[in-house]
Amino acid sequence: MRRISPKWLQAYWGGRLIYSIALQLDALGDGVKFGVMLRFPNAYSPESLPLIGRERGILRGFDESDEAYGLRLRTWLDDHQRAGSPYILIRQVQGYLAPHVVPARTVNDKGAWQTIGADGVKLYTLGGNWNWDGDESAQSRFWLILYPPADLWVRDGVWGDGGLWGDGGTWGSTATIEQIETVQQIVAQWRPPHSFCMNIIVAFDPTAFDPSDTAPPLPDGDWNLAGNRDPRAIYWDGEVS
Repeated sequence: MRRISPKWLQAYWGGRLIYSIALQLDALGDGVKFGVMLRFPNAYSPESLPLIGRERGILRGFDESDEAYGLRLRTWLDDHQRAGSPYILIRQVQGYLAPHVVPARTVNDKGAWQTIGADGVKLYTLGGNWNWDGDESAQSRFWLILYPPADLWVRDGVWGDGGLWGDGGTWGSTATIEQIETVQQIVAQWRPPHSFCMNIIVAFDPTAFDPSDTAPPLPDGDWNLAGNRDPRAIYWDGEVS
């Protein structure tokens, strides 16, 4: 601005006037530039991630890094286009639980299993080895099974352990109330259309609920009774109350 100004504005006092004006224009330009960049995850600052996540409908994990969350926010359009796929549902839950590596699978009344392992590989298995309560008319129910590592959740909250009802803990594991409710919310948001999640099963034995296992303790028609269920896992309600 000083260079293109008339000679009388390039002197001592005129130069200072031009400098003060140019400084404000520079600040305005920077503000516009960085304001636009804030719309893009991690392009400028992680400060905008909560707003972008809320706008794009992607819930952030309680231990998820800025970088990991930003990567998930970049694929939001593709993810929402495939919403209703069991694999996308699993990916969203795994993203919320990141950086903890949590293998997970879904299974429905027809015995269709979708699995994403610790290595990220997808697996599909179809077998008639899932009979929750003997209800043959049920066609739209499914279950989400999580295999948490010890650095995420462990068994807790059993009779005689010293905990108190209403102390903020949860029954059966070290998962918090907020974590359970958020997983339920993710399931409700990303589940297949017209489906109903009966339970979120948290299995503490990585060999439990194997699709290739056709013998008990997989459901044998009476798991509507809590006392008949596999004790290697705990069972959360699948739907948000």
